[in-house]
Amino acid sequence: MSSRPPRIVACLIVRDEAERLPACLASLGGQLEGVLVHDTGSTDDTPEVAAALGATVVRGTWPDDFAAARNAALEEAVRRTAPDWVLSIDADEVLDGSLADLPWLQADDVDAASIAITNTRAEAGWSHRAVRLFRPDRAVWQGRVHETVVSRRGAPLRVVEADQAVLRLVHAGYARPEAEQEKGARNAALAAAELAQPDLPPQRRARLQLDLGRSQLSAGRMQEALDAFVAARDEATPGDRTWQSATDFLARVLLTAGEYQLATGVSADLRSTGHAGYCDWLDAQALVHLGEPKRALSLLADLDEVVDPEGRRFDPGMLHETRALAAVLAGEPTRAADDLVVAMGRYGRISGRGPLAQDLWLQAGRPPADLLTELRREAGGRADLLDALDAELGSQEARA
Repeated sequence: MSSRPPRIVACLIVRDEAERLPACLASLGGQLEGVLVHDTGSTDDTPEVAAALGATVVRGTWPDDFAAARNAALEEAVRRTAPDWVLSIDADEVLDGSLADLPWLQADDVDAASIAITNTRAEAGWSHRAVRLFRPDRAVWQGRVHETVVSRRGAPLRVVEADQAVLRLVHAGYARPEAEQEKGARNAALAAAELAQPDLPPQRRARLQLDLGRSQLSAGRMQEALDAFVAARDEATPGDRTWQSATDFLARVLLTAGEYQLATGVSADLRSTGHAGYCDWLDAQALVHLGEPKRALSLLADLDEVVDPEGRRFDPGMLHETRALAAVLAGEPTRAADDLVVAMGRYGRISGRGPLAQDLWLQAGRPPADLLTELRREAGGRADLLDALDAELGSQEARA
């Protein structure tokens, strides 16, 4: 174990990110040996912004391959600064926490760390983990689309989980739906191009079909996404991780398309591999639409969180809101009011929900004036939520 502090460098691949880059780079301030920004062909002033903020800028071209672009940035960072660790971060993310407080950075038996990534857009609906901090002499990027960090040595990477109370990434994503669709269409083209290569192993073809389906979904191409998820299931080994992910996405696409009976059948396939709580969540959504809200409510009654087969944690507010809907349809306004208050006050699912909350509160036989008090209590003093609650319910009261 070395006595000197580890050298950590951040690597980014960017294109036309002049607006979002300042917040990202500001979040890194003072914690790193350096920041390398690999620009893949910006038409705005992204390179100039990055350089003005102290980053080392390398100009390149877009190779139609995310792993190739990230590895080019990685190689340049290694050549210039010889870091012990590399932090991979995107321009639409900010670092929240302290790298100095990670106790294993000097442990030789740790190759990489998975970091919690929290979405700020409510519609994204989840947080997840990914390997974003790794030793560059032991790990490298792989995968044209939805790239991942893999071992350079053949043996599996020794990965620890960074405590999200100490360190996490906060992901903003694309504010414009059109940008998300453009990104999805681009990634779908990359996955399709790799799928066209001859003699791909079935396991790789399955993963590419899964990547293609996810990209088609982002691009708003529902039928193409469904076809790709079916193909991924056909190519994958039944029950393996790719098969489970494809089955999950297929069930969700079917729910979105209103094919509720088919969705429950696919959910049953997934249930056979475990994930009982998550499958309860899928089935409950279908049952609400199939006119069986009491069954849906029974499935959701003891569910505390929603975690999909890939470990993504859904916004808990979605669970409370779905349970409130089931309770409404099951004729249980008191249960519905309780869950909707939690969804609004604690998790910020507020816009447009005020009238329903007021109606359910009255149906539950509670004093109208107590609703805002209870919502504020759930908000726990968060000013942004308190302001939104006041606006939604039309309150002019001054906060204590």
